[in-house]
Amino acid sequence: LHLRVWKVQQAFPNVTRDTRLQSPETIKAIDRLFVIIGTHVVPKILALLKRYAPKQLDMQLRTNRVVKHLLRNEFLLMPSLDFKGAFFCLAIKNGISEIIHIDWNNSLDTITWLIVLGE
Repeated sequence: LHLRVWKVQQAFPNVTRDTRLQSPETIKAIDRLFVIIGTHVVPKILALLKRYAPKQLDMQLRTNRVVKHLLRNEFLLMPSLDFKGAFFCLAIKNGISEIIHIDWNNSLDTITWLIVLGE
């Protein structure tokens, strides 16, 4: 499940189908999840980037401004889409990746955050 804004092999970023094509109840749950992450996780990640990766933070903040401009209507409809440049997409998986792998869609010059929940 990929939620939020994503751009792989496209000329233009978009709000993912996993975010848009859901029942009204699911969209409300996604929005609540985004608000919680935006409130509790985003400030911590921005602080870490500011301290340990300021060049990456600058790049992500510039990218965030462009994305918010290009997708202004979507951001007006769902303000919780804005994670302030800390990151742009959530990949959610129940279980584990069965094999160790490199996600070649991620730039080698950026940080990929992995947060594990559960037992």
